Amino acid sequence: MLFSGSTIKAPTLSESRWMLLTQVALCSLLIALCAQIRIALPFTPVPITFQTLAVLIVGGMLGSRNGALCVVLYLAEALLGLPVLSGGRSDPFFLLSPVGGYLVGYVIQAYLAGWFVERRKVLGRPVMYLGLGLACTIQMSCGAYWLAFFVGARHVWALGIAPFIVGELFKIALAGMFFKRYVRHC
Repeated sequence: MLFSGSTIKAPTLSESRWMLLTQVALCSLLIALCAQIRIALPFTPVPITFQTLAVLIVGGMLGSRNGALCVVLYLAEALLGLPVLSGGRSDPFFLLSPVGGYLVGYVIQAYLAGWFVERRKVLGRPVMYLGLGLACTIQMSCGAYWLAFFVGARHVWALGIAPFIVGELFKIALAGMFFKRYVRHC
């Protein structure tokens, strides 16, 4: 609520939209910042980043629709050539690179993370964790599918999935702890 003199007024629809747009924009910057936490693996074109953790948290904080919208905004920033990709890269053709599928998969990941966090009280915390795992699995599947065009289907497991499983489990645990502690609807 906003204070206006001695009266209290509820936010108008336009004020609520501005707040939502601000939250979506700031969360897209969080994803961009987490992209800079990067570990390059010498045997694969796909780096380890903290983007997936940011996408899980953004989806859970903003909800399914707004979390996915946030990731779409992040991808639009990358398409415009802003240096938001891992390592500060600015590449408007990133969708055509080996990591393009992983980045597009973030939209689905954010939506699913938000969906499971929104329903955590009904479904229970264990199902929420499984849902976060499902979100990561689908995102990695999108990435692996696209990566196969660059490295061949025989090499996808070794180059695009196996090196990231332990890290994904760690990020799921961190996101779940974050939701338990900081998100009111958890």
